Amino acid sequence: MSTSVHSGNTTRLPCDQSALHTSKHLLTDSELALMRVSEARRKMHQMSIHNRRAWGTAVEFANSKIKAAEAETKYFRYLAETNQVEDADVMEEVRDASLLVEKANATMLEKRLYQRQVNKITRGEAVSTSLA
Repeated sequence: MSTSVHSGNTTRLPCDQSALHTSKHLLTDSELALMRVSEARRKMHQMSIHNRRAWGTAVEFANSKIKAAEAETKYFRYLAETNQVEDADVMEEVRDASLLVEKANATMLEKRLYQRQVNKITRGEAVSTSLA
C-alpha cells in the first residue's frame, strides 16, 4: 500500500472515527484536513436543506394565515353589507373589519421575513434565528 506524504507528517485515523477508513490507512495532514472539510461541507449542506425546508414551511404557513384573514375579511364585509347580523357584539366586530386587514398585512410581513430566510439559505448566507 502506498501513501503519498506531502509534508512528511502523517496522521493515523482510528477505525472509530470513520467507517470509510480503517486503522491501516495512513493519511497525510492535508488529506485528513480535506476529508474533514468534505465532511463539514456535507453536514452544512444537510443543515441548509433542513433549514430551507423549515423556513419554506413557515412561508406556507404564513400564506395560509393570509388566505384565512382575507376570507374572514370578505365574510365580515358581506355580513356588514347585507345586515345579516343581529348580535351587537358580532356587528361591532364586523364593522371593524379594518383590523382584519391589518392582521393580513402583518401576516404578509411575517411571510416576507420567512421568505428572506429561505432566500439567504439558497444563496448560502447565514440565517438569523431571531425570527424563530
